Amino acid sequence: TLEWGWGRYVAAYDDLSVEVKSAYLRRQGYHRFADVLAHVMAWWNEGRLLITAYVNNPHYKPGERDVDQFNAEAVKAYADKTEEDVRRAFEAARRSMIEFVLGLPPDALESESVMGQLNMEVVGHLAEHTLAEY
Repeated sequence: TLEWGWGRYVAAYDDLSVEVKSAYLRRQGYHRFADVLAHVMAWWNEGRLLITAYVNNPHYKPGERDVDQFNAEAVKAYADKTEEDVRRAFEAARRSMIEFVLGLPPDALESESVMGQLNMEVVGHLAEHTLAEY
């Protein structure tokens, strides 16, 4: 999913017409595509932190998070960046996430917590931001 789904995500967005891009962003609740990418990167980072915690302590239980506030902070962190800067950061984060997953110890992939987090941040998140219906 990181290689093919997220790897083609930006190009798939770029292939949309201006009208469809606008409809997609409205439906997603963001003003610009860079905001969507910032949101995804923030959750990947959060996922990495949680996965690392699960690997280090299989009994780790994360605290509650205000999702709306987290998302707003993610967008705010990139608000002063250009679309191109955010796209470059997204690609670097995507590649880093691939390396992170490939570097996990083999037994981590047997952990329900680790696999659940990966599924949520990578697979499920792509489904939430799908471009397939456009």
